[in-house]
Parts: sequence; structure tokens; C-alpha cells
Amino acid sequence: MSSLTQTRIAFLLGSGTSIPAGMPSTQVITKQILSGEGVMRHSDGNYYFDKPLYGIPDEYVPRVVVFLNRLKIEIDLYYLYETGHFTNYEDLYYVASQIHDSELKEYDNPVVQPFIDKVLPEIGPLLVSEENEIRDEWQLLDLANEAAHYIRDVVWHLLSKEPNSLDHLNCIKDACLDDQLSNIDIFSLNHDTVLEQSLSQNDIQVIDGFGQPQNKIRYWNPDLFDIGDSKIRLFKLHGSVNWVRFRPDSGGRSDESIGIPLDRDIWHTKNPQGQMQWPVDGRPMLWSVLSIKCCNIQAIFTPAFIINYIVLCVILSNW
Repeated sequence: MSSLTQTRIAFLLGSGTSIPAGMPSTQVITKQILSGEGVMRHSDGNYYFDKPLYGIPDEYVPRVVVFLNRLKIEIDLYYLYETGHFTNYEDLYYVASQIHDSELKEYDNPVVQPFIDKVLPEIGPLLVSEENEIRDEWQLLDLANEAAHYIRDVVWHLLSKEPNSLDHLNCIKDACLDDQLSNIDIFSLNHDTVLEQSLSQNDIQVIDGFGQPQNKIRYWNPDLFDIGDSKIRLFKLHGSVNWVRFRPDSGGRSDESIGIPLDRDIWHTKNPQGQMQWPVDGRPMLWSVLSIKCCNIQAIFTPAFIINYIVLCVILSNW
């Protein structure tokens, strides 16, 4: 095999890559989250784009929106002198999750408590139930948890729509079909499945860490990245709108698995042993493999890593 056919390429795709397919930008998603327009909380605990049930005003979304807008003020101050950074939904999710984990006492983080002490006087009224509301008690733990769920659900639904075009990804398709390239690694920061749909439409096999279907679900198996039979590997660093964590009816946390359902019904599935299972949290796993703040691209693309590739980074701005 010639040296030319040993050429390896790595793509790094930012979320702007999906905008030509009709997906909303980070700015649009953040604006939607901070407005709450058209969103309601269903009795199943998930947030949807719909009208309130039975015409009853939603008592969750208005609270969460006020809470997130207050967090945004603090995040804006933090990034005040950092040129080019605008507070986005990932920042909001990260801070809300930090507050939740601190209140839950799951992780010790002495830095979070002074932040809570600062904002609590202003968000305190949100913890008081109003007359005729269904929920009679709120704690900061609950509010932060609902805020995180709200963000995940809005992102999930906004990015789950069908793409209106895939032509802009032809450069990646051409690279994948090029016989002179021996290995192609694609690192994506996207939650959507636009790239996967483009590859599938062109009958391009890719190793994404999920195995062959078992009872209509492809399960996570990271060993496939090393033993797979395709030259193309896809790493989704921030999770995906179609990744779901499942738990068998009679199982515990140690029995959970991560899978990609082949249809949209995540509530009526069976594990490989034929047991009924349910989706933990009832929503996809976003920001799951590498957390937003721990996913340091500079740390991934070190000189030792880059030397193995002719690196082609496709990072498109989405602002």
C-alpha cells in the first residue's frame, strides 16, 4: 500500500455545520429557551412545544424561564471581557446542573454556595407556590433540576426535526468515499443527527460506538472503535438527541445501558434479554460522553494526536 493510501484525516465539526440543513443555531435555541414561548410541561415530566393541558396555565415554564434569565445575568458578567462569547444554553445548563448537584450534596463544590447566596434573594419568590397551583412546595433543588430538564427537552425537540438539505456535507461524503484515504475520524460537537443521515443516505458505513440492533435498539459498545471493520469513525463528544439510557423494569442502576432506538417510541422497548425497560429521565442523553466544560478541544487535538493526521477542521460559526 502506498504512502498516499495511508493518509488519515480528522474532521472537527461545530454546531454551525447543521445550520444549512435547517437546524437552529445556538443563538436561536438560547433565545427560545430564555423566552419559553410555546413550551409547556406535560404530566409525564417532559417539556414539549404545545399548549397547556385543559387551558390550565403552566406553573413550571414561567418559573424556569425567570430562573434561567437570572442565571444569565451572572454568566454575562463572567464573560463580560471575553470577546466573542455570548451566553448560550450550554452555559445555562452547566450552571443549573452545578446548583442542582450542590443542593443535592452529590458533589462537593465550595464555589457554588456563594453563587447561590448571591442569587437566592431574587429567586426566592419563585420557590413560593401561588394560589391554585398544583405544586404546593418548591425548593432550589427542584427548580434547578426542572431548569436542566427544560433545557434538555427544548434542545431535543428543536434538533430532532428532519433536515431540509444535506448537500453541504458533500465534502465529508467525498472524503469517506475516497479510496486513497485509509482512515477518517469525525469529531462532532452536534447533538443532532444530520451527519448520520447524510452518511446513511450515501450508504457509508461508520463506526459510532453502537452495535447491531437487538430488539430494535443499537447498544453502546466503545470497543467497536478499535475492532470495527469500517475506516470511518464518528465520535459525538456532546451526546446525541437519539442516545437514551435504559433500565430494565426489575433492574437497578448497574443494569442500565445506553442505546439508540430504531424508532421514536422510547417508552415501549425490550432489552437484549427480552425484558421490558424504560428510559431513565424520559429524555435523551445530551452532554453525556464528555461534559461541555471538560471537553477541551485543545487537549484532544494535541501535537501527539495531530501528527497521525492531515487534520481538516470544519468549525462553522453559528452566531
